[in-house]
Amino acid sequence: MFASIGAGAVTGGSRARVVAAEVERLLVSSRPTADVATRAGNYAAAVAARTESDHLSQTLQSRLSRLEIRVAEAQRDAADLIILDGPLRAWPRAHAVGYLKSHEVSYLPEALQSVVGQLSAGERTPLFFMTTSWSRYSWYLRLPGPASHAWWGIVRCEVSEALALPEARRIADQVTAILPRFASSPHKDARAPQNLHPIAGLEDHLRRLLGDARFVERCIRQVP
Repeated sequence: MFASIGAGAVTGGSRARVVAAEVERLLVSSRPTADVATRAGNYAAAVAARTESDHLSQTLQSRLSRLEIRVAEAQRDAADLIILDGPLRAWPRAHAVGYLKSHEVSYLPEALQSVVGQLSAGERTPLFFMTTSWSRYSWYLRLPGPASHAWWGIVRCEVSEALALPEARRIADQVTAILPRFASSPHKDARAPQNLHPIAGLEDHLRRLLGDARFVERCIRQVP
């Protein structure tokens, strides 16, 4: 499997700015193989445990997580608060916040789920402690926009269980005050408002670094 991955960082302030961006190209295989050079770039060999597609995908996801952690580590002292686009599990720093845009799993008892639907824009739920394969504090908040159903504009955030509860609450309040400023608009982004403007801008930047997908595919198909 040929794959291109990327990760980066954006600083906030009066204007969002991309401060880091890294791209890797990989050839994921179930057996050792040499790197492959193409006109689109060099594809480094990565070995999966087995041949099935899910094992190839898991190896790719592992390499992406390593890349994201490396970029985050390089920025760890650059800000008092770091928002990760995704779960916190791989990088549970004290000043890091996991930002989850989708809700495939319900983490609250049914009796408490109505609290989420009653949130106004810029409001959050109380913190709750959750344990799956790992533990953390978490909360839901609603981003601004034309809410069309109870969970419209709802995101979930999480912070390390190592924090004292008052500090976890302070960060939750800080994040709830900051994130609505960066919410995207439905007429500009199909994933609005959860796909924050800085995230969308970084995605566009990484796509330019990765190159045109059709050109990259042609380059791969020309490999002997």
